[in-house]
Amino acid sequence: MVQKHLHMYKQVRSGSSQFKCIDPECTHLSTKSLIKGNLAICNGCAKEFVLTTEALRRVYPKCNNCIKGNTDSIESIEEEIQKNVDTSAIESLVKEL
Repeated sequence: MVQKHLHMYKQVRSGSSQFKCIDPECTHLSTKSLIKGNLAICNGCAKEFVLTTEALRRVYPKCNNCIKGNTDSIESIEEEIQKNVDTSAIESLVKEL
């Protein structure tokens, strides 16, 4: 069973009013009118946001910042994290093994 979590939605079919969570272990399915105003995870930046009418017009709902293009993509955030990882600590652990 899936733990309680915020959903990251995808429209079931283009033009449909049904949305489902894209977590492979989650079976949540709902309509646009029921999820409007709820918290969700943005498909652009992976941050929490409130689902708006504008966000629900998209197949993959995004927050206002991502819709307007004011935020970095998930890939660029992941690259930045990788750059800042302290590899010396990992190397010392590997040597100990």
